[in-house]
Amino acid sequence: MQKILTAINNPELNSRLKADKDFNVYENDIQYKEAIIDILEEENNFDIIIIYEKLPGEISIIDLVKKIKSINNKINFIFIFENENKELEKELINENIKNIFYNKKLNFNQFILEIKNNKLSEEEKLKKQIENLEKIISNKNKELLNYKNNFNNKKLNNNYLINNNLKNNKKINNNLIINKNKLKNNYKIITLYESKINIELINNNLIYNENKKIIIIDFNNKNKLIKKENNKINYYINKYNKNIHFLNFNLYIKNNKINNLFFNLSNKYDLIIINLNNKNKYEKYFLNISEEIIFILDINLNKIKELNNLINNLISKYSINKNKINILLNNYNKNSINYKIIKNIFLNCRVIKKLNKNNLKKERLL
Repeated sequence: MQKILTAINNPELNSRLKADKDFNVYENDIQYKEAIIDILEEENNFDIIIIYEKLPGEISIIDLVKKIKSINNKINFIFIFENENKELEKELINENIKNIFYNKKLNFNQFILEIKNNKLSEEEKLKKQIENLEKIISNKNKELLNYKNNFNNKKLNNNYLINNNLKNNKKINNNLIINKNKLKNNYKIITLYESKINIELINNNLIYNENKKIIIIDFNNKNKLIKKENNKINYYINKYNKNIHFLNFNLYIKNNKINNLFFNLSNKYDLIIINLNNKNKYEKYFLNISEEIIFILDINLNKIKELNNLINNLISKYSINKNKINILLNNYNKNSINYKIIKNIFLNCRVIKKLNKNNLKKERLL
């Protein structure tokens, strides 16, 4: 059963759609553009949205489409025009919207039949996604194989226990475990690249032992303001709780040298997380000093292409070993793009299914 949201200003059509057993139509026909956004922000699991071109509202049709896609990029659009509007039609086609009908020529029975005929099964949608991703793999295959041949297998850090035997060239198990017997002065540096720090993310995916001391190097100036210059690192640290602390890097670096930073932190913390963005002038230094680089991927075709290009650019620019790159899949589930296909795209990188609130299995990243 297809779930439909209507904003058509046509009571008769709305009634016919509600009468059809194949449709689950939202209780009220929406009367203005901005209300569509309000409803989708509360409930975004609609399959189809039908919009009348002349619907009142301040936002333009194209801006409305883009906003709707940002909330639900899987929703199918159907537009009903009052009169011919070639310019707007062209703009909608550029947004990959081709279902456009004219009010004056509208045949209710034919219109409903068109909606049913345009429905793609979940299997067909997945098949199309796989076809598109296979094209990406094909285009990148030579480049990815070169990386595979040029980079040596990553040497294991003594902090890890791994179930598989590397000497026999077996695949590394996805669940790397931090060694419980590591020395107190043993510490680890990772970079979280262009991702918002989230305590749930840290607790669910990065932490093996809840008693580990963690410091997050943060570049957000909104953190604790320090008026007095001071070379003691404690002056630049805020505490989230007894084990998770934040260091305001922008304030620290004004009064201190970066070379001293990790020496000072390594004596106090087990894990140092660098919350990095690509506009940071210390990007090369942080990426090279990190044992692991983590990217969080929203699973859609555009984001996969963007991340693939970003990783390849960073490797080319800084000669980063792909084996220390980790890709954490955001909200991975059974309806997502096939996991093996994503792994093939990011060859030699470690691809992790992120803990999802609907899944019982926990998979730790570090």
